[in-house]
Amino acid sequence: MFIAEARLGASEASRTTRVWSGGTSAKLAMPHRKISGAAATADPISTAKHGVSRSGTVVVWARPRGLPDDSAPAQDRSRSEQVEGTDEQSIANALLRVQDPRPRVVYFVTGHGEASHTEPGERGLTALGTVLERIGYKVESWSSPSAKTVPSDATLVVLAGPTSSLSEGETALFDDYIRAGGAMLIAVDPELDAGLDPHKGMKDMLLGFGLGLGADLVLDPVQSDRGIAVLPLGLPEGFHGVISAMDPEIPLAFKMAQSVLRAEPPPSGVRTHSLVASSPEAWGEKDLESEEISLDPEIDSPGPV
Repeated sequence: MFIAEARLGASEASRTTRVWSGGTSAKLAMPHRKISGAAATADPISTAKHGVSRSGTVVVWARPRGLPDDSAPAQDRSRSEQVEGTDEQSIANALLRVQDPRPRVVYFVTGHGEASHTEPGERGLTALGTVLERIGYKVESWSSPSAKTVPSDATLVVLAGPTSSLSEGETALFDDYIRAGGAMLIAVDPELDAGLDPHKGMKDMLLGFGLGLGADLVLDPVQSDRGIAVLPLGLPEGFHGVISAMDPEIPLAFKMAQSVLRAEPPPSGVRTHSLVASSPEAWGEKDLESEEISLDPEIDSPGPV
């Protein structure tokens, strides 16, 4: 880390590098890491060697086994990266990229009326696509109806709000992909029309993993005008990695949501975790055609959901 003394004192530089030496870098399990700080004016040789031209620059590199620390950047420039600034997210992503330089690609499924990462508007996910690109992911669209395999470079496949059914071939394709270790994010809107069931194939696939859609609409009498408020759920060993960065005191808000069911026990070889939950006052309403909406414990899903 190269810092101009006039802008950041030595004590703050030392504090910042101590945080990284014993914090995020350790959690990323990188045995060959070395975190150190230097004042750019006091160490011009290191500053020049790493090609640093701006104060506050962080140089991250993956040191090949057997090489001394100071030879790695010069001999393996493809595995080094400069980061402007010292915020945790930027450095964590740089550490991940140099540890595994393979491209990280997120594919958004198309072909079923899904929300798109390229279209603005109420159902658009342009903000999500922008965030993913900013933290180092390549974001692509992928049409699955005619596909025979999931792209081999997929880091994550996103199925966001499909409005029509997946074919049997597609559900089998996604099932095989997940069971082979692939990562998939599925977001499904509540089914507000009781006469339609556009997600049967996907529901059957989810059942194989011990998951089910509640086929309800979560209602909360104390919800804010931002939507349904949910809080992260802790596990005995702490928060799941997916939500570890969330503040447990600050709720997320969903404009609409339905409950997700978990089989107990889950199928053999499968582990499931509940990540977030609504307030106890909320419930999953199943009778949306009734003139009077209220919790019916015999039909609805009582909170928290």
